[in-house]
Amino acid sequence: MNRLEKKLGKKYILWAVIILAFAAGLVSLVQRHRVEAENTRIEMIMDYATLKEFSASIGVPPLTILEQLREVGITSVAVAEDTLKDLLENSKVTALTGKELLNMQRISGKVLVEETAINPNYIYLVPENNEAQRLYERLSKRLGADSVALLTEGQARVIQLTRSGEKLDKLGVGFNYELIEAISRLGFKIVARPYNFPGITEEDIRETFKELEQYADLSTVVFAGDDVYGYPDQMKVTAQILKDLNINYGAAETPVQRGFVSAHGLDEMFKLMDYQVLRVYSATVSEIKNPTIANLVDNAVRSVKERNIRALYLKPITNFPQKAPEEQLKINLDYVRDIKKELERQNYKVGIGEPFAPFYTNRYLTAFVIAGITAAAFLLLNLFYPLPVLFELFLTGLAWLVSLFLLRSSQTVLFRQAVAILAATVFPTLAVAPLFNLHKDLSDFKTRFGKAGLIFLRTVGLSILGGLFIAALLGDVYFLIEYYYFRGVKLVHILPLLLLILVYFRNKGAEQLPAARRLDRIKQVYLGAKEFYYHQVYFGHLMILVLLAVAGYIYIGRTGHTAGIPVPNIEVQLRAFLDKILYIRPRTKEFLIGHPGLILGVYLAFRGHRRFTPLILIGSAIGQISLVNTFAHLRTPVLLSLFRTLNGVWLGLIMGLIFCLVGEVVLRIIEGLRRSVND
Repeated sequence: MNRLEKKLGKKYILWAVIILAFAAGLVSLVQRHRVEAENTRIEMIMDYATLKEFSASIGVPPLTILEQLREVGITSVAVAEDTLKDLLENSKVTALTGKELLNMQRISGKVLVEETAINPNYIYLVPENNEAQRLYERLSKRLGADSVALLTEGQARVIQLTRSGEKLDKLGVGFNYELIEAISRLGFKIVARPYNFPGITEEDIRETFKELEQYADLSTVVFAGDDVYGYPDQMKVTAQILKDLNINYGAAETPVQRGFVSAHGLDEMFKLMDYQVLRVYSATVSEIKNPTIANLVDNAVRSVKERNIRALYLKPITNFPQKAPEEQLKINLDYVRDIKKELERQNYKVGIGEPFAPFYTNRYLTAFVIAGITAAAFLLLNLFYPLPVLFELFLTGLAWLVSLFLLRSSQTVLFRQAVAILAATVFPTLAVAPLFNLHKDLSDFKTRFGKAGLIFLRTVGLSILGGLFIAALLGDVYFLIEYYYFRGVKLVHILPLLLLILVYFRNKGAEQLPAARRLDRIKQVYLGAKEFYYHQVYFGHLMILVLLAVAGYIYIGRTGHTAGIPVPNIEVQLRAFLDKILYIRPRTKEFLIGHPGLILGVYLAFRGHRRFTPLILIGSAIGQISLVNTFAHLRTPVLLSLFRTLNGVWLGLIMGLIFCLVGEVVLRIIEGLRRSVND
């Protein structure tokens, strides 16, 4: 043992490094919070295509509905480029196969196209005469001049598609500029939705935006179809035009609320836009279990508050067909009005959405954060294999230097994600591990619970520290919009539990073998595991094992964004209630299970009932794991994550008191029964 370690103690030296690293991380957290707090403007968009369908169902013109929607909060209208399918459905174009055209001409006697020019296997489009030339030019660009022909020899101008079976539903043929102009005159911004097509050129893109600028006041572009506009070779042109014209690029989040709806060229477009992208929430009634107005409003507002959504892409509610038309319209007006009202109540402004500022954490500060996580990892390693403190400090310093290099490399995101997994594993394990060594008996309930509460707060404090380290480490703008995100969610829900089991084994082994040498702690783990393996098993143990397996299945199944375990309706209602009264609800597994379970486990240890305490502590560690992972939801503002955590802490204390009171009553009853039997 060196002099430094003798004088200060290894644990305190490493903790000094962690505290210094946290101070560096705190600077990044304050900067991140400012970026999040300054971005409060939300764009409320109405989809025109579904609005048109709704207007037809209730018999009210769409522009009339839009006028009323503007009064209650809609700022922009999304208009997609017309497709051939749209033109066909609106009777602006008639489509016939060659066979159908021949039969029609023979029956009617009207010659639209000379019979010798008709190929039975081709498709023929008969547009309104004043649209034929424009439609022909646009189809020629999208399908190629060799696939399209304009036939003018007959009594009508007919377009021939020489590729049979051509998909028409997503083949864009240009915007309806008369419609766009009419909507703009009502005072709306336009959210343009152009379709990409093979062989698109720079000239095509510039022409589209030039025409849009002529007729519309553009706020945002949300690309339609399966491609980014300009994919694959002209996306740089699209990105530069959006920047030059100060038009937002919006991308919709996935239905599972993680990442973005995939499109060819999406990744490159994000980079070309320097991650200045609006996260768009696309509201669909089918995604919500109970499609009431309150649920729809809550879903929309929560997406803004908790997921950094800055554009709400709304569609009319159409699941009340039994109601009168005027009632259906009122429902939709109330829906929009309530969203705006609730947003403003929570200090958001309805207007044109703004991307997050291009915030990137300082490389040197981030390297210090990584050094702090490294020091914490050594604290955990010391439980199993202690190293000389000077060597650990050397490796921590080396981690800082290596971080400076990796943070500038092309692998910076992957490197940060890996370190974040380390932090999410280390800190909850470190927080709970010391609780296996509670051997002091305390005399009365008040003293036991008070001591348990203080230990709980200390444990939570260490977990919060780990969460804030993650928030500082993954604080760049591409994390805030969740282009990149925390990976390994299920892994970090399992690893701390496994490590705590090893800590328990080590403590059991220490009863047989005192740690005199470095390798002795590994031997202690082996001896503890061996004793556990050879422990006599009773039927009750098997029952407990089955219950643990079921609980583990539910626990893992409920983590992440693709969970296969549905949330019970009673929990859904509880979540909604807590959201209303607390502004931001705590996580259920924290305040109802993990936190009170940990307090109970510590309480029982102080009461002398230590047989099942390790099992309770390991199980209740899910609260600390969940707490740290709260800060790994990077699209949630960091201050909101902290409030969520603190709400879980004070509610967990209350639930812990209830658990301890119930436990005390049950134990006294059992002890009384035992005394009566013995007497």
